[in-house]
Amino acid sequence: MFKTQEFAKLCSTTKETLFHYDKLGLLKPDQVLKNGYRNYSYSKLMDFHFLSFLKDSGASLKEIEALCQTGANKKSGCSLVKSSEKIEEQISKLETEKIFLKELGALAVEAVEAPLDSLMIQKNSKQSFLLVKTEPQEIFSDSEYSTVLEKTLTFPVPTPVFGILFDSNAAKEERLVILGLLFLKDTVDLSTKIKIKKGQFAVWYGRGDFEAKRKAASTVIREIGDSGFSVDGNILCFNVLEVLSSNKKEAYFKLMIPVS
Repeated sequence: MFKTQEFAKLCSTTKETLFHYDKLGLLKPDQVLKNGYRNYSYSKLMDFHFLSFLKDSGASLKEIEALCQTGANKKSGCSLVKSSEKIEEQISKLETEKIFLKELGALAVEAVEAPLDSLMIQKNSKQSFLLVKTEPQEIFSDSEYSTVLEKTLTFPVPTPVFGILFDSNAAKEERLVILGLLFLKDTVDLSTKIKIKKGQFAVWYGRGDFEAKRKAASTVIREIGDSGFSVDGNILCFNVLEVLSSNKKEAYFKLMIPVS
């Protein structure tokens, strides 16, 4: 048997919490001595962890109290199902965030190690993206991008936007016109999504501010033509990693354009 202080330490809680649970009938001690001291058996530890599990799942003490009452089997079952469903949602959200962070981390390593400001032709065998179309909108700074997000994403999404789709024709004139938002495949379930297929892409890594990105988009379109390839679609742009350079925010970015 454990005294109250010992059992509280075992549970990583306080004596006051145990007294409160006892008062509510949630966790009764195995013994109450004549002097009022309480003793708990090791088996009560499982009961305490179950209570903690219910609380962490979003159940209130009042709901947990109902679970412990005789004759509340049906209500108990419903509450446990709801708790289980909430945990499943949390697991699903964490799995989605894990995919996003893993891909973003890989992209960051790739961008830092890649040669900057040079054209490469690659096959995109690793990723496919989901596109949510927007109204075409020219932007003149990175801050205007958030306005496009607010207008487009009128519904909650489980992960941040992974990239932007820019108009390749506008890029020839050194203009950045947003056509859509890019999400990683399997991280969102959107009715308006359009899958961007894997294939051959011109790839360009750069570093700098909005102006550097705008010039890079124009340069890569021109160099694709100079290299004997044809532009087969619009520009996929990914802001990979923000850095501080001379007290000025810059970002590594990656541009991908389908070519043939």
